[in-house]
Amino acid sequence: MLQLSVKLQLALDTLEREHALKLTELAALYVDALEAGTPFLKFVGIRIVSDLKNAHLDKIILTDMKSSDVSAYEAQMAFDNGGDIVTTQGITTLATIREV
Repeated sequence: MLQLSVKLQLALDTLEREHALKLTELAALYVDALEAGTPFLKFVGIRIVSDLKNAHLDKIILTDMKSSDVSAYEAQMAFDNGGDIVTTQGITTLATIREV
């Protein structure tokens, strides 16, 4: 029999770093993954991924970069900062998808 595992993710699309960190504290018991949303990443910077990972070592950190250009470079920045998953755009090339 096929076993399915449901994962709950909190998407952080706020533009305020402290507000996002407070939200993660409040939701940590109830979610499996924390998503650093695209607007959030652009506003506060990639180092927020390290902050999220350090505060929640047991959580999956999804870095929603939506890369389509220099994707390997951007993905590496996310992974170097503790990100577990990085997104790319579905409209991108197969070479970009393979890089990520």
